Amino acid sequence: MKMSKILSEQDQERVSRKFESFKKSDYTDKDFSDVFGKEKQIKSKSSKGALAEHAEDVHLFFSMLHDYFAGKYARMPRGTISATIFTLIYVFAPVDLIPDFLPIIGLTDDAAMLALCTKFISSDLKKYKTWKSKLS
Repeated sequence: MKMSKILSEQDQERVSRKFESFKKSDYTDKDFSDVFGKEKQIKSKSSKGALAEHAEDVHLFFSMLHDYFAGKYARMPRGTISATIFTLIYVFAPVDLIPDFLPIIGLTDDAAMLALCTKFISSDLKKYKTWKSKLS
């Protein structure tokens, strides 16, 4: 998804700044619990509206996080884990840069955040998918 088609330039900048902060942050046990405690709701939300094109990515994010925290897949940089966790928390939050209840544009910042995360962790996702496919 191209952010410029949906978000104003100012909103694009705000989303980018917020995502940059995710990459530099370190997750806590509470963040971990929040994400996995809301997994079903996050996956459900990701299948709606502007988020639908990212539903497969959200499922892949959760698969990767489960395998990482279970110790099955340890080759994941901490920044990738943090960015993924905070992106998923952001997506579930009803009030963020653009409140979700606003018709049409409410989920666009969430979709933009998912697009940025997917782009940022693309090489790690590719490695994870390769590893995962070898298990089948």
